[in-house]
Amino acid sequence: GGHPVSQARLLALTEEIYDAAAGGTPWAAVGQALATLVNARSASLMVADPEGQGAELLCHPGIPDEAVAAYAGTYRAHDLWTQRAAARLRVPGAVPRISTSGSLVPDEEFLRSEFWNGFGRRFGLRYVIGTVQPLGAAGAMPLGLHRPQGSAPFDEAERQLLEAAVPHLRRGL
Repeated sequence: GGHPVSQARLLALTEEIYDAAAGGTPWAAVGQALATLVNARSASLMVADPEGQGAELLCHPGIPDEAVAAYAGTYRAHDLWTQRAAARLRVPGAVPRISTSGSLVPDEEFLRSEFWNGFGRRFGLRYVIGTVQPLGAAGAMPLGLHRPQGSAPFDEAERQLLEAAVPHLRRGL
């Protein structure tokens, strides 16, 4: 089922994922295909170690290098959304879900946060859709797709599309 354009994008994304896993395509192409799938302006795909200490950024289309540096240096500690998604994963028997803005961090809390005011506003990270997925012994995979202030929030149809893509992403990683 679903919209034919969406299904075509999903198929294209799935091919990109397996090409990247095989070393044939850069992960940036996967990030771009993920952003296109849900009409996001930017994307961030990471692999975090099991302790959640280090995180390798696989790609960040639409997010400038200075933002990546600021996030790693300062704002990762203030990223309520990723922290809560990761914490939810540590609950025994938890099923990782795809979340959209407002569901893990209430909007009024987000808009008051250091993350938004010091960082997210500047780089267009107003609305998010994403997940933190377990990768077994390899750790976890934080994925965030973003839209700037003045855009529409991500909707349920987009959440379902991303949900269809994520198992391929996990397998590819």
